[in-house]
Amino acid sequence: MSYGTFHFLSAALQRHQQFHFILPDPARVGPGPYPCFYLIHGASDDFSAWMVNTGIWRYVRDLPLVVVMPDVERSFCINTHSGQQFEEYLVRDLVGWVEHAFPVKGGRENRVVGGLSMGGYGSMLLGLKHPDMFCSVGAHSSAFSAPASPERWEAFGPPGSEARRENDLFLLAEQADRAALPALFFDCGVDDFLIQHNRDFHSHLESLGAPHHYAEHPGAHDWEYWDLHIRESLAHHCRALGITGAGSAAGEGNPRPDSRAATARP
Repeated sequence: MSYGTFHFLSAALQRHQQFHFILPDPARVGPGPYPCFYLIHGASDDFSAWMVNTGIWRYVRDLPLVVVMPDVERSFCINTHSGQQFEEYLVRDLVGWVEHAFPVKGGRENRVVGGLSMGGYGSMLLGLKHPDMFCSVGAHSSAFSAPASPERWEAFGPPGSEARRENDLFLLAEQADRAALPALFFDCGVDDFLIQHNRDFHSHLESLGAPHHYAEHPGAHDWEYWDLHIRESLAHHCRALGITGAGSAAGEGNPRPDSRAATARP
């Protein structure tokens, strides 16, 4: 297994961007090319956070999977009110460079996306807006209602702005073709300040008959929670990608006795 940092010029942002990556060892998992997992950080962190604060490199070392951790700043992964084209940067520039420079497979069936907090919102946004690009979404402790909050002017602009309307996950879910959705997985800690965002979005998807898996677990908005539960969303992604034996490799375990989960189907 190898890892490093890649720098490239983003046409959408008109500046250089960077991302961390983890590449599997072909001697351990077999020759590539491999599917790719795009893993997004939260608003209080940067693209190094997943590598620094979790064992993600250990959880993927036996998987035929490339992991890419991009820098999205505090953009919420949208084309912001101020004109910064972060959504375009992610779905065009980033994916394009990764598939040009690394041994990864192209196509929806070989791409998954996930993240935490801001990155959880962003990964769900990308999954709902671009279901033709990603086959699976895994979101943790997500700020799903961010566009409805008066704050976050940096990304969304003032209340009632076009950026807030265009990036409202509740509206996007209503407009989505349910049959074309990626496999949706999200969870939240019961002591997390964003728990109501997640419960509301779960209820909304249920009312729409949109297939998804939602779970609540003990825990708060912290790295202890995310290090534990990234292993479950990783196993979810691997099922969508058809990577067999991924549950044990990713450290997937049985839910804790005081956890609760709901899987909604149409």
